[in-house]
Amino acid sequence: MFVSPKNSRRHLSKSRSNHLLRVEQLEDRRLLATFTVLNTMDSGAGSLRQAITDANANLNGANADEIHFAIPTSDPGYDVVTGAYSIRPGSALPLITDPLVIDGWTQPGWNRVPIIELEGSNIAASVSGLTIGTNSPDSTIRGLVVNRFLRSQIEVAAPRAVVQGNYVGTDVTGTVAASTTSGMGIFVEGSIARDVRIGTNGDGNNDLAERNIISGNSRGIDIRAYDTLIAGNFIGTDVSGSFAVPNRTEGIIVSASGTVLIGTNGDGVADEIERNIVSGNNNGVRMIQNSGGVIAGNFIGTDVTGTQLIANTSTGISFEFSSTPLLIGTDADGVADEAERNIIVGGIGTNGASNMVVAGNYLGTDVSGTVALGPATVIGLDGFTPPSTFIRIGTNGDGVHDEVERNVLSGIYLNNGANNNVIAGNYIGTDATGSYALRSGPYSGGNGVMLLAGAHDNRIGTNGDGVSDELERNVIAGVPGDGVRFHGSGDHNQVTGNYIGTNVLRESLGNSGSGVYLSGVANNNQIGGEGPMANLIAHNSSNGVVVLGEGAVMNSIRGNSIRSNTGLGIELDSDNSVTPNDQGDADTGPNNLQNYPELASVIGGASTNVAGTLNSLPNTSFLIDLYANTVADPSGHGEGERWLGVTTVKTDANGDASFSVTLASATAAGEYITATATRLEDHDSDPTTPLLETDTSEFSAVLLVPANQPPTISAQSFSLDENQLVVGTVLASDDDLPEDSLSFSITGNGPDDAKFAISASGGLSFLVAPDFENPTDVGGSPGDNVYLVEVQVTDAANATATATMSVTVNNITATINGTVFVDANNNGLFDGGSESAIDAVLVELLNETGAVLDSDTTAMGGVYAFEVDDEFATYRIRETQPSGVDDGQAILGDANGNSITGEAVDGLILSTNEMQLTLTGIDASDYDFAEAGQSVQAGDTATIGFWQNRHGQALIEQGGPQLVNWLNTNFGNIFGSTFSDGSGGDDAREVADFYKNEFFKKKLQGTSKVDAQFMALALSTFFTSSNLSGGSTASGFGFNVTETGIGTKVVNVGSSGQAFNVADNSDATIMSLLLATNSLTGADADLDASEDYSHVYDLNGDGILDEYEKSLRAMANAVYTLVNESGDI
Repeated sequence: MFVSPKNSRRHLSKSRSNHLLRVEQLEDRRLLATFTVLNTMDSGAGSLRQAITDANANLNGANADEIHFAIPTSDPGYDVVTGAYSIRPGSALPLITDPLVIDGWTQPGWNRVPIIELEGSNIAASVSGLTIGTNSPDSTIRGLVVNRFLRSQIEVAAPRAVVQGNYVGTDVTGTVAASTTSGMGIFVEGSIARDVRIGTNGDGNNDLAERNIISGNSRGIDIRAYDTLIAGNFIGTDVSGSFAVPNRTEGIIVSASGTVLIGTNGDGVADEIERNIVSGNNNGVRMIQNSGGVIAGNFIGTDVTGTQLIANTSTGISFEFSSTPLLIGTDADGVADEAERNIIVGGIGTNGASNMVVAGNYLGTDVSGTVALGPATVIGLDGFTPPSTFIRIGTNGDGVHDEVERNVLSGIYLNNGANNNVIAGNYIGTDATGSYALRSGPYSGGNGVMLLAGAHDNRIGTNGDGVSDELERNVIAGVPGDGVRFHGSGDHNQVTGNYIGTNVLRESLGNSGSGVYLSGVANNNQIGGEGPMANLIAHNSSNGVVVLGEGAVMNSIRGNSIRSNTGLGIELDSDNSVTPNDQGDADTGPNNLQNYPELASVIGGASTNVAGTLNSLPNTSFLIDLYANTVADPSGHGEGERWLGVTTVKTDANGDASFSVTLASATAAGEYITATATRLEDHDSDPTTPLLETDTSEFSAVLLVPANQPPTISAQSFSLDENQLVVGTVLASDDDLPEDSLSFSITGNGPDDAKFAISASGGLSFLVAPDFENPTDVGGSPGDNVYLVEVQVTDAANATATATMSVTVNNITATINGTVFVDANNNGLFDGGSESAIDAVLVELLNETGAVLDSDTTAMGGVYAFEVDDEFATYRIRETQPSGVDDGQAILGDANGNSITGEAVDGLILSTNEMQLTLTGIDASDYDFAEAGQSVQAGDTATIGFWQNRHGQALIEQGGPQLVNWLNTNFGNIFGSTFSDGSGGDDAREVADFYKNEFFKKKLQGTSKVDAQFMALALSTFFTSSNLSGGSTASGFGFNVTETGIGTKVVNVGSSGQAFNVADNSDATIMSLLLATNSLTGADADLDASEDYSHVYDLNGDGILDEYEKSLRAMANAVYTLVNESGDI
């Protein structure tokens, strides 16, 4: 919408200043020639005609000649009664063709009142009294009485001319019109007639004497030129400014693209003297045909005091068929803003105009703004082609002196397509204080603001941009009709942020009709909104808001404070009763008779929960606005005194929707809740475009806010592990409030309160994680790791309850574990496929100083583990080096001591058999001891023949149940159910017999000997390990017996890696090779019906060895044979 520049008068002011500077210099400098009028004769020596003729002949360039007067009182033209000298030419005086000053002030006897009269009654032709031609710039006419000329009294066609101190159109007394047939008073015309001044320059020197009295003409002043200044004149009154001496049509008319400054320039110097009185005429000021400028500081329709009515018969100011910017009133620049105020009786009217600003004026009041003067005064924006557009009445809301832009007036109407206009920050119907109704009783028009006949896209009130929103508020009260009235086809207008029916203090003034009335086909208008957009609509004698007419639809009425109106808050017809809902909402009418919600429950307090339903059009979204009222409307529906908030619902296929919403707004017991529904419409295909707010319903039936019930809370017991912060959630309940509206706090009265924090939703936690070993609780039995904290719960109505919570801290231990293994490839990692764990190794746990705290023996895959009570202490781990392997490296766990979430973060290798670590409250893993495997040497194994002879058989029998269990556990795929469970004393005999009669004997019958080689190496592995066999019996048979035995010895598989699931040329422990063979043998296979075991590498366990399986057997046989023969006893 239109926003005018606040310096809109500056060009004219600057032009005027330049002009005035030249004029003042002209008065002070030496003049080229002076011609003196010595008589009142029409012609001849000493006459005015001769003086003009002589001055024209004296070409003086840019310097002005002067005509002075020295007419004696003996001259026949002297009037002894009036003291004036009358010159009555019989024909037109010469056109002034060279710069000239005609100075009536020079006549002896002049005492600031003109006494030289130029009277045109002897000329029948339509001529002007004096005419400043185009070639006579910087000319001046002052101190004359000019009247009775039929064209104009003074005509100007030259630039920078000055007309000052004259009586134009009156008699010599300045109290009556000289004639009823006089032409125009002052006529300025022509493209070069710029910077003409009519009246005072406001420089503090002779300013009052520079005033023109321009009255009794057809038109007072007619401007058809640029940058004209009209200041300090009485136009349409007598010389006292107290009585009307009308100009028969306009006091001032500006046309043909003329621009003017009418009144003060607001510079703080002589601003009141620069005021024009434009009163008693038919029209006061009329601007037409692309004319514009500034009209400031004038009294239009009053006397000189601004307290008495001298009305212009028609309009105070009219602005027609023009897009040239026009400012009426103040520019709000902070300099003389109040002096720029116009007092206007008779109103302001536009017709097909645009780019006008009306700011800071009093319309229809006296100069105080508190006393009504004349008839009700309004501003009318009218016109068909084009309509009136981009006009601002009031403030622009830019945050700079907005309050001085306020207009005081009786009403405004926008008609015939007026659009994109702004009405903001005005007092409409009240006095200048905004406190009292300006007028009592009915008056014409009656409505505060009237929009009709297609007025569209206008804003009445604030734009809600957060800048000066309150100062953009209109106060519309004390009018005999409706506060705001829509009629006809007006659409897309906004009425936002206004006080309608109250004074500026929100006190009752009322309007005699409704607050807002929409009728006819007024549609798609916005009444109110959220935040600063909401209107206060109260104390109106009819309804708050009325929508009437089948075509008055899609008008949104939201967020307003609607209260204390005689009728309904919102009325969607004219029957003054609530319109009932209809199922499915298929009816039509005003706002499509939108159904209102039905409320089911309300819970008040610091926040408010409201539940209800809506039945309306199916599959449609709606805004549900909720309101609170101190007193319910007598109808039981509404009004809507205080907006609480909004929620959105969408109806289902049956047109039903339900809602339950908690709003941040507080309500008190005894208030009444009501709601409206506003339909949302998708008005384009862009999914990012907000839905359009359309039809708003009447208010729903009210629901009383019940008295609040306080919440309840009980003592709870919590338990948590030490070193944790989060305790748990404190529970509470409330019979009349949703539990999510409860808030929690710590009272500070419990013995351990200072150690806790709690969230608003009840999440209880320690401020510092507790340490079981170092308790700090002081409640109950101090130091028992039971903490007591007092918690308070508060509901939305600020009711409270308290209870004490107990929090028990549990002791948490940490574990330290690792593995002892043979690192066959020396890479520091336990590679299970080719490496072996070492069981039965002693590992000790020591404190930081070296004292032994605990010990463990590796088992179940070489694993040791310790449980420690202090999960933040520093510990040492030490192994006893087992025999059968060489000492390898100690391996720090947890990525070599680097920080990993959930693991220890500190470690130090003290030796190959000892490590140190510091726990961080959690377990530590993978602190391993890697051993170096030895090579096979003589005495480590025996060939397959040994185990079938009597010595080998005797050794096998001494293996006892341990041997059987070990074979069954590790090589179950191969041996199947061959052996018993190892519980009998002769079980080892079964092993001996099996080897001799099955694997060894059948090898002699042609079967590959790999089965026997495998079993021979397995038996050597068992008997050479004192940990496995339980002793050193095998040493009596020539074997090397160590703790780990030959299972930890390392061999290279050469090209046979495929047989052991490792890469060729890999180093691997003997035990890992034996286990690999078992894993590559299918379980429970039968070679024939009489056998309960599998031949090694029968992969699928079908009892048939295919070529691939035979190739694997050959690979394994090569390795096993080499080992058995290399280590043969």
